[in-house]
Amino acid sequence: MAYGDLVFKGVLLAACILFLSRVSDIPPPYSGQVGPRVWPEIILWGMVVLLGVSVISQFVQVLRRRPVMEPEGKQPPPEPLFRLANVLAAVLFGAYIIGLDFLGFLVATPLFIIIFLRLMRYRGHPVKGLVIGCAVTLVIAFVFGKMFYLPLPRGMGVFRDFTHLMY
Repeated sequence: MAYGDLVFKGVLLAACILFLSRVSDIPPPYSGQVGPRVWPEIILWGMVVLLGVSVISQFVQVLRRRPVMEPEGKQPPPEPLFRLANVLAAVLFGAYIIGLDFLGFLVATPLFIIIFLRLMRYRGHPVKGLVIGCAVTLVIAFVFGKMFYLPLPRGMGVFRDFTHLMY
């Protein structure tokens, strides 16, 4: 039985509730505008709901004295924590953060998503990975760039010109 997991989720749930109470101190914006407290509230409420459901279901299983995960035959051995793909993913993420300033959001993000999918052994067709990378990038650019007027990194040189052509 993973009591430590239950305690960790409970502490995380309490922290989310505490942060949610602190977010209400942020002053509301002018009417008709999305204010700075909307995103933290959405994320925190989502975390509270998901953690609450998880804690309740795990607590009920503890009370019934059933294991949380019933073993089905032999379990495969856990993968090592520092697998080469995990280390490369961390390096790729660092390169993405650095590359945002030079390449801009519209170029760096699809590249990151495509390389990340290949690194994590995505089994779909390579064109599907390209479509996923471009679609996710365009949706994020539209939502944050056009709807919320959040300035996204535009890049330098020819990448900046490309970004100006797109939005």
